Amino acid sequence: MTPASPGRGRPDLTGRDDIETLARAFYERAFADDLLGPVFVDVAHMDLEAHLPIICNFWQTVLFRAGLYRRNALTAHTDLHAKFALQPEHFARWLELWTSTVDAHFAGEKAELAKTQASRTAWSISRRLLGESGSELITVEGRPLPGAAAVLADEDEDSGIEDAGGDPACWAHRVCRECGRFAEDPRAQVCAACGEDLPSRDTDYA
Repeated sequence: MTPASPGRGRPDLTGRDDIETLARAFYERAFADDLLGPVFVDVAHMDLEAHLPIICNFWQTVLFRAGLYRRNALTAHTDLHAKFALQPEHFARWLELWTSTVDAHFAGEKAELAKTQASRTAWSISRRLLGESGSELITVEGRPLPGAAAVLADEDEDSGIEDAGGDPACWAHRVCRECGRFAEDPRAQVCAACGEDLPSRDTDYA
């Protein structure tokens, strides 16, 4: 049975073109939504054509480890929150629209990941805006993501920090357990992409 079968023939997300299709469909609904529309249109004054490449970079990085997203999603939402107090119901509605839009267009492993990571990112940012920890331990596996060691080994050469030796997994505390981004700043405590707390150096990854 192919991955698309449970989705009644809908394809899985396979790359940037699919991500753009998904994002456009989502924002069309979000802009027209009674709760989210005023936030996007009247407060954020969002220019979709200007913002879309950033959104695609984010999801291409989250879903396919493309390494294209170099911004700080938490900061962007903090700036918006200063203009308009974003509440948990805004994030719940965002997630509801995102999930239903994914399900309407795609089905498969990456589609499921898009929904899972959206939930983790949304609630992590929501908690941080309320002054709480971004962590939700029930969703965290406490181990480096698949392929993280190879990514970290590639980054080591340009990090400017001397390696004390040992396996590249010693850099695992710089890999976000929510979205998989590697923190370029060795002093970072929060993921610049999704706002999740980065693991401490004492985290047990076994």
